[in-house]
Amino acid sequence: MLFGIFQTCPNQPLIGRLLLQQRFQTMKYRVFGKLNWEFSALEFETMCLPTGRNDFANIDKHETTRMIRYSIDTGVDYKETSYGYYRGNSEVVIRRPLIDGYKQKIRIAHRLPCHDVRTTEDFDRCLNVQLKRLGVKRADFYLLHHLNKLVWPKMRDLCILRWANRAISDCQIGYFGFSLHDDYELAKRRGVTCVLT
Repeated sequence: MLFGIFQTCPNQPLIGRLLLQQRFQTMKYRVFGKLNWEFSALEFETMCLPTGRNDFANIDKHETTRMIRYSIDTGVDYKETSYGYYRGNSEVVIRRPLIDGYKQKIRIAHRLPCHDVRTTEDFDRCLNVQLKRLGVKRADFYLLHHLNKLVWPKMRDLCILRWANRAISDCQIGYFGFSLHDDYELAKRRGVTCVLT
């Protein structure tokens, strides 16, 4: 992705938190492509949440709520989650901190687990599971997760863009995109285009 990551791995220094402690007067915002929305230069990535000692899927709900609300209170307004993080529990756990008006202050990007997709029916199955986990009717952003030179031909052949246009028309998705995990020039030659802003 093209923006900073507010990671909170228990075994890593909380660089994002240190930056935020400078207070949100210093938070930088950027225009998000052609959208009429500016997003924070830091994002909150739900890939590294605090967990129990030997239980990867047992996320500390209290600490996660505190961290997410702290990030929102200090100006971080973009969150990312994924279908498979913590065996699907990250999407369930971040639902709790977003009550009491916090959801209205942010945008969330959900990610389609391309590696789990075998048929076109998997697109709807994954999206519906994710919306249910978060308790929302619409994904602000929906990204192809881990797009690379091997994944894109499969997704293209399954007509992902046709499906995405339908999901946007049906108001299940606000905006559709991808997270590129490959060489940009190579992806461009394979027919994946994006605009770097």
